Amino acid sequence: MKRLILFVITLLALLSTSIKAQDYNKPFQFGLMVAPSLGWLSPDVDNYKNDGVHAGFAWGFVSDIAISSNYFLTTGFNVQYFNGKMNYPTTIIKEGTSDTYSGTLYRTYHLRYLEIPLMLKMKTLALKPYRLFADIGFGLGFNLKAKADDSFLINDSPTGNNIVSSNTSISNEVTTARLSFKIGGGMDFPLDGSTYLFTAIHLNSGLTDILSGKNAKTSVEESASPSWLSLTLGIMF
Repeated sequence: MKRLILFVITLLALLSTSIKAQDYNKPFQFGLMVAPSLGWLSPDVDNYKNDGVHAGFAWGFVSDIAISSNYFLTTGFNVQYFNGKMNYPTTIIKEGTSDTYSGTLYRTYHLRYLEIPLMLKMKTLALKPYRLFADIGFGLGFNLKAKADDSFLINDSPTGNNIVSSNTSISNEVTTARLSFKIGGGMDFPLDGSTYLFTAIHLNSGLTDILSGKNAKTSVEESASPSWLSLTLGIMF
């Protein structure tokens, strides 16, 4: 009798653990995320120079589709606000005149993308009270808006005789789509049942050129890829 009672208690404990695991790993989960980021541009043209790291931001929806107890397909969509800066030699025609100036353009890019990630997520077994994970995959982004703030320094004018313009549309100088490689890792923090908070660090490295214009001075086709490092915070239901 004692053995039977012990067996029943053990069985109930195993079932309880199984139910909790199933709650934590539903076949499909949906959630929300935000991700502040630091981004930069990597030019692939002579005399084009990256001009530092700039802050950005993203928000969106994420879903995990269970492949097995520890492997998931992660997808969804997010809206990414990317900021980056380059400088390069070129020529411009001053607005309202026919005067052509040669100099260096300092351009800050403000780009907005709708990105669809497709990633493989690998999770550890639950390590109370959290769970570690790593994910790797790709992101396909579609340009929604492209603006630029420009400061053009005229040659032989070191005193600051420059031409400034802001919020200029450059949609015709940016490609429609971009592809990136994504890798990262983080932690899950369970709240109740299948609901949990998560945080992660991701590198989003550009694989394709996003510029489609030509340099007005040299007629060289412009080329650069954007990348960013982000801190993701979110909740899954």
